Amino acid sequence: MKPRRIPGPLVADLIATAELLAASPGQPTFRQACMRRAVSGAYDAVFHAPCATFSDALVGWSKASILAPIYRSLDHGPVLKKLRSREARQIDERIERVAFLFGSLQEQRHAADYAPPSPLFSRTQTLTLVADAQEAVSLSSGLEAPKRLQLAILPIARQRAA
Repeated sequence: MKPRRIPGPLVADLIATAELLAASPGQPTFRQACMRRAVSGAYDAVFHAPCATFSDALVGWSKASILAPIYRSLDHGPVLKKLRSREARQIDERIERVAFLFGSLQEQRHAADYAPPSPLFSRTQTLTLVADAQEAVSLSSGLEAPKRLQLAILPIARQRAA
C-alpha cells in the first residue's frame, strides 16, 4: 500500500510558521522570541503528526465525532516512550530515527518555552531543528498503512504481563 499524507493542514502549517519565524529580522530580543517560537512550533508539528496519523489509521479522518477522543488521548511522554520501544522498532526501522528526532525536539522545545530569557537559539540552530521536524514528519507519514496501524495501536494499548 502507498503511504498517505497526514490529513489536515495543521502539521504543514506549523512547520511553515516555524520557518517564517526563523527567518524573522528584528532586534535581538525579538529575534530570540521568534527563534523560541519556531523551535516550539517545530516540535508541535512533530507531536501533531503522529496524533493525526494514528487517529486516521484507527478510525479515519472523516469520522470527526469519534476521531477527537483518539487524537486527544495521546500524550507527549507516552508517545515518545512507545516510539522508543522495541515493539515500534520491529514495525519499521525508520521509527528509531523518528523517536530520536521527537525526543531531541521535545528537549529543545522545553528549553525554548521554559528557559530564562537569554539567547538560546541561533538562526542556524533553529533552521536545523525545523529541518529535523520536517524529517520526522516525512518519515512517520511515509509509513505504509499496515505499519501506521500497528504503530497507532502502541500508545493506546495497555500491555499486560503474560
